Amino acid sequence: MALRRRGFTLIELLVSIGVMSVLGLALAVVLRQSMRLWHSGEARREAYEEAERVFRSLRTDIASMYTGRSEHGQTRAILLCHRQSQQQRLVFVRTIAAEPANPLAQLTGLALSDRYLDQRGDPLEARQLRLMASGGLEEVQWLLDPRGSGRLYRARRSPVGGAGNLFYTPIPLDSLGARCQLMSDRVLHFGLQFWHETATSWNNALTVWDSTRSVAAFENQPERGSWKMFRSAGSIVESRDDVFPTQLRLTLILEDAIEGADTQLAGEISAREDRITLAEEDRFPPDGGYALIGQEWVKYRSARGTVLTLDSQGRGQRGTQAQEHPAGTRVRTGRTFVKTLALPGFREDWGGR
Repeated sequence: MALRRRGFTLIELLVSIGVMSVLGLALAVVLRQSMRLWHSGEARREAYEEAERVFRSLRTDIASMYTGRSEHGQTRAILLCHRQSQQQRLVFVRTIAAEPANPLAQLTGLALSDRYLDQRGDPLEARQLRLMASGGLEEVQWLLDPRGSGRLYRARRSPVGGAGNLFYTPIPLDSLGARCQLMSDRVLHFGLQFWHETATSWNNALTVWDSTRSVAAFENQPERGSWKMFRSAGSIVESRDDVFPTQLRLTLILEDAIEGADTQLAGEISAREDRITLAEEDRFPPDGGYALIGQEWVKYRSARGTVLTLDSQGRGQRGTQAQEHPAGTRVRTGRTFVKTLALPGFREDWGGR
């Protein structure tokens, strides 16, 4: 007698499909969360590695900063920090690391020469014996592109001084890419503070510095007025009254597509607006912070839904200017890193001002 083979009923099939669907959905949710965590971890790792690269380079420059006194025709130690189109420009003199092992440095000063070691055709000029002797020192400049590209540049020039020096002849913005080394292309903020002799906290540290105390490099009167240790215009040629800070603090904010917020203005705002409506909800930490609107930094005290409520003096923060912004302007935050660096030597002046 043949056995009758029993199949699945329709109800059993529907139950099985339902169970498999629930299990598949649960697995998809778990995988999505795992991928989100993985992407977040990768973004965090990349941000930390990029910040460490910037900090390492600046730390090496600061540790090699030349702060010696200038006597009998020696090269003068200079440290300048002023604003170029709303961005801080840091320029100073440092010693050249491992100069005897540098092939280009070995070809400097060998003949009657007239060219600087400045990352513009240096190999060719070295072969032509046209590079001037460096004297073991070079000028170094750090600048975040004021045009909002996010590119942080580092420039070098040796020997120190002469026509076209970096201290009083800023590199034109359209030449930054050709004349500088690109340190990062995702920087939202490159902020510098200097600890001076009367500072009690980083809240009242200076954001400008002129070791010559002549403010010759400062572009505008407000910036000159913020330099508390101005001596006289003649100090530009007098090195005995020069001053250097004890520490430098760098605040670096990197664009972060995972952790940082990135949205747009829902409508245009004036230069005095203190309530800003965004195109998306809950994109910013609710308890206050900073946001970058176009190229203007603002400080907000709360974020609720699509509305940022600004501090009473929240417009034009971090050296930027309050301005009008059209609808659709990008509004961003990023990941913040802070590093304090000690200078190899400092000079104070308690009684000479």
